[in-house]
Amino acid sequence: MNAAENAILDLIEATPAFRSLRARLPAAGHELRLGGTTGSLGHAVLAALARATRGRMIVLLAPSPDRAVAAEADLEALLGSDSVAAYPQRESLPYESDDFHIEIEGRRVEAVEAV
Repeated sequence: MNAAENAILDLIEATPAFRSLRARLPAAGHELRLGGTTGSLGHAVLAALARATRGRMIVLLAPSPDRAVAAEADLEALLGSDSVAAYPQRESLPYESDDFHIEIEGRRVEAVEAV
């Protein structure tokens, strides 16, 4: 689905609550924490913010790997895979001698490059 032609994002952006949220976005170097939604609604609002504020970086921190995968899937469905970069956690702790998984390390490098 093309983010520019997305009825879900259009409906979210048309709400007074979204317009208020967009007006309260902080300046560079500051943060705004959002929460209180259920299911994929938070991801949809985040996608609408990303679309409405092109050129701004929006970061989502997930509390677990499973939630990160779900967020990535939702955002890719709403914005397209070229607009989302996931920075996955390592498979082992930094002090462990296990070899790093090449695919995960590759995704981490790609996410940094996207920034």
